[in-house]
Amino acid sequence: MDEMEKMLKEINVEETLKEIDENIDFEELDKEWARNLDELDNLWSDNIRELSK
Repeated sequence: MDEMEKMLKEINVEETLKEIDENIDFEELDKEWARNLDELDNLWSDNIRELSK
């Protein structure tokens, strides 16, 4: 593979990664992560309460 081809592939990868990054809603992912952690905490709490009866 010649140097120009290699450079073009690297540019395409960088552009693709940039597009992916721009399309991800990190704020919504953070909110979803927090909801999932809260739900997991509730499940653990419920299980601990059940086991301690």
